[in-house]
Amino acid sequence: MGLSSATDKQKEAAWRVEFEALGEQSVLKNVKQGAIRNEAKRQAAFRWLSEQAQLRDRREAWAAELAWLALLCVNCGGTYRCPGYVDCAPLNAPRRFPPPRSKTTPLLGGYPHFYPQPRGWREL
Repeated sequence: MGLSSATDKQKEAAWRVEFEALGEQSVLKNVKQGAIRNEAKRQAAFRWLSEQAQLRDRREAWAAELAWLALLCVNCGGTYRCPGYVDCAPLNAPRRFPPPRSKTTPLLGGYPHFYPQPRGWREL
């Protein structure tokens, strides 16, 4: 890191607070334009920007892992005989409310023809 004394560490801590207040894009713009003249502060800015990029990469990797986990849960949940929001009870669970009746549309009324009817089910 190259910091020699406690005062240098205190200066860098103060610079980091300043960088946090400015934001990553502003600090990057200042470094690119040469607005930071002090070489030690410039090196601290480079270190801070590098750390911010690593943190951003970790957050993106974590978000990607969560997305895959959510996709896996949705996929596994869909294969566990859960055709819709209303019909998610196990086959032998008693139902409080029967599904709406319709003889013309098989998905709206009664049970769909491609799922087995639960025990105790009777058509109204």
